[in-house]
Amino acid sequence: MILTLLLLQMLLITLLLLIIIIYYMEIDILESFCNDWLAAWTGNNPEKLISYYAVDAYYQDPANPKGITDRKHLLKYLTKLLAR
Repeated sequence: MILTLLLLQMLLITLLLLIIIIYYMEIDILESFCNDWLAAWTGNNPEKLISYYAVDAYYQDPANPKGITDRKHLLKYLTKLLAR
């Protein structure tokens, strides 16, 4: 129960920080970031796409439910995923 409450608290703090960041970012900067990220994703450019993730990033999707915990492994995964 305590662990669940702590995880919920961490999630709420993360969401609040994200809202603050988005609120204070200029819309054109945010739009540019999103467009560049999307171009890297849809352009099948894993080397460019990986630059948007932190060194200690955690990535999880339905095809990889255990998740990936660092950029080296994430780049390998994205390269294979985007080659399809």
